[in-house]
Amino acid sequence: MASVEGKADLAKKKTWNSPNEQPPSRTRWRGKEKPGDTVASSTNRPDDATRSRSTPGKERAMPSTNAPHSVPSISPSKLSSAEQEKQLQTLLTSNRFEDAASWIVGSAYLSEKYKLADVIRLVLDHRHFDLAGRLIREHKLADNQQLVTFFVMELVRSGRFHLAVRYAQELIPQFNAPNADPSTRPIWTPSTLIKAMIRVQQYKPALKYTLQFHLATEFPVKKFVQGMLHEKAWLDAFTVIMEHKLDAEFSLDKLIDNLLAERQWSAAIKCVKQAKLGAEYTGEVLVHHMIQSGDFLSSLHYLKAFDLTGNVELVRRMLHFMIRYGELYKALKYSIKFGLSKEPSFDSRRLIDLAIDRRQFHVALLYIKKLKLEATYQDDLRHIAHEKDHLLASFRALMAKKRQRQLSPAIQARLQLCLGDLYEPPVDEDAEIVLSVEEEVFPRKAPMMPVSLLDRLRHLNTNDQPSQHLAAKPAISRLAHWNLDSFDGSNLDLAPRSRLGDSFGGLSRSFADVDRAFAYPPVPPSPVAAPEPSFRQVPPPPPQPPLPPMQPPLPPVPQREHFVPPLPLQPPLPHQPPSFPPPPPSSSSPSPTTFYGYHPRSTSSSVASLAMLFHNQPPPPPPPPPSGPALLRQPAKPHRSFVPSLSLKPTPVGPKHHHH
Repeated sequence: MASVEGKADLAKKKTWNSPNEQPPSRTRWRGKEKPGDTVASSTNRPDDATRSRSTPGKERAMPSTNAPHSVPSISPSKLSSAEQEKQLQTLLTSNRFEDAASWIVGSAYLSEKYKLADVIRLVLDHRHFDLAGRLIREHKLADNQQLVTFFVMELVRSGRFHLAVRYAQELIPQFNAPNADPSTRPIWTPSTLIKAMIRVQQYKPALKYTLQFHLATEFPVKKFVQGMLHEKAWLDAFTVIMEHKLDAEFSLDKLIDNLLAERQWSAAIKCVKQAKLGAEYTGEVLVHHMIQSGDFLSSLHYLKAFDLTGNVELVRRMLHFMIRYGELYKALKYSIKFGLSKEPSFDSRRLIDLAIDRRQFHVALLYIKKLKLEATYQDDLRHIAHEKDHLLASFRALMAKKRQRQLSPAIQARLQLCLGDLYEPPVDEDAEIVLSVEEEVFPRKAPMMPVSLLDRLRHLNTNDQPSQHLAAKPAISRLAHWNLDSFDGSNLDLAPRSRLGDSFGGLSRSFADVDRAFAYPPVPPSPVAAPEPSFRQVPPPPPQPPLPPMQPPLPPVPQREHFVPPLPLQPPLPHQPPSFPPPPPSSSSPSPTTFYGYHPRSTSSSVASLAMLFHNQPPPPPPPPPSGPALLRQPAKPHRSFVPSLSLKPTPVGPKHHHH
C-alpha cells in the first residue's frame, strides 16, 4: 500500500521537462475543431481540453460537413503543384486560415515550400489571437520559440495581458523557473510581462500577477498605489490600501478629498462607508462640496437622500451658489419650492430682474407669465421683444455674411478642385412653406341608458306623456282583482315543494316589484270579508271608482307581433273546466284569459305592460271606456283552480296552452 501511495504522490508532482510533454492546456478559444484534426490532437490532450470554459460540461460541437467554406475533398497529392498553389492562394485570400494550414500539412510539395509559421503570422496580422493560439497548439508549433515569442509580443502590444500570461505559461518552457540560467532564460518571463504592464499604466493587472508569481520584493505594492494615485484611479487605490492595510502610508482623508475634487460622489460616499469615516464626512459636508463645485443636480439628489431638506442654511447656500453660477432658472424654481422666495435675497422679482440683466430672456418671460406679473413688467417686456428682434437681425446678418463668403469665386474654385465630379454649383431656390393648424373635436360619449328593469320603468314613467302607458292607468292596481291574500301557503311548506308553490312565490314577488316600481300611493283595503281559501272560486272584485268623463275613441292599434310570457308546463288539476268563454267587451273587470295572455293585443294590466317593457316593446294602449252606463255586476264565473307563475324571459316559441 505504501508503494502505491508513493507512486500516486510522484504522479501528482510530475514535472514537464520536454516540450513534447506539455501540461493540460487551458483552452479558452472559441473556434471549432475539424474532424480530421481532432483525432491527431486528442493524443496529447485529455478530453477536458476540448471543452470550453464557458460551458464546462458540454463538449464542442463538430463543424457540419456541408459548410459553405470546406476543404476540397480531393487530396492535394492528386493535383499538380500549380493547382495546389492556386488552391492555397484561394484559401488565404478568403481568410480561411485553418483550411490553408490543413492544405499545407496534407501536401508534401507545399510543406517544403511554405511553413505554417507564415500562416500564423498572417493570422496575427488580422489580430485573430485565439485562432493563432489554437493553430499553434493543434500543429505542435510550441517548439518554434521564435513564433511563440512573436505571438506573446503581439498580445502585449494589443493590451491582451491576461491572454499573454496564459499562453506564455502554456507555450514557453521554464517560464517561471526560480533560478534559470541567463543564457537559456526565455525572453518572456513574469517579470518582463509585469514591466510591460507597468509601462502602459496597467497597475491593477500588474499587481495581480505580482502577487500571483510572488514578486512583491521586486515590485512593491506601494509603487503600484502611487501609480494608481498618479493616474487618478482613486477607487482602485483605495481598494489596495484597504486590502494591504496601507492607511498609515497613504492618508484616506486626502484620497477622499481627491475623489470629491474630481466629482466622483458615489465613489467618495462608498469610501467613507468602507473606511467608517462618517463622523468626519457627514452628509452636510458632502453636499457642501457638491454645492461648491456647481453640481446642483447631485446636490438636490443627496439633499433628499440624506434628509437635509429641512436645513435652511444649507438650502440658502445652494441658492446663493446657483445665482453665482448663473443658474437663475433653478434659483427661481427652488426658491419657490423651498419657501424662500419671500426673503429679499431670493425675491422672485429680484431674480427676474437679474435674468433680464444677464439676457436670460426665456427665464424672465417664463416666470413673468407664471407669476402673472405682466402689468408690472410692461416696459421690460417691450425691451425684451426689442432685444430679441435685434438678436434675430444680427443673426441673419451673420448668416448672410457667411453665405456671401461661401459663394465667393475663390471658395467655389477650391471646392470644385477638391470635389471634382462631385461638385455642384450653388442654386438659389424659393420654397413656399404653408403652416396650417387643424383642430379635431372629440365629442363626448352619450350617457348610457339604465340597464336594470326597475330603472327602465322609472325612466319611462318620468319621460312618457301623461296620456300614455303608466299615467293613464287607474289609481287602483288591477292586481287587486286577484285577491292573492286569500291564498294560504302555510300548508304548502309542510309538503314537498311543487311547481304550484314555486309559481305562487314567484308571482307574488313579481307583483311586489311592479307595485314598488310604479310607486302609487297605497289604497286603503276595502271592507270585504275574506272568503274561505279555495282554489276553485275567486271572490267578486271590489266596487270600481266612478268612470272618467267621455273621451273620443283612440285610433286603432297597428297589428304587431308581441312575445308573450310563456306559461308553466303543468298539468291541470282535476275537475277543471276545459275553457272559458271571453267576457263581454263592456265588462269593467278584466278577464282571466286576457290577463294570462290569450289575447295579448287587448291586454291592459300592469303585468302585461311590464312584460312588454322587458322586451323593449311599447305596451298597447288601454281599451276605450264604455259609452253606455255601467252594467250590473255579473255573477262570478268559474275560474282556474291554480295560479301559474309569470316568466318574463323571452322565448322564441309562444305560450303553450293545454286543452283537455
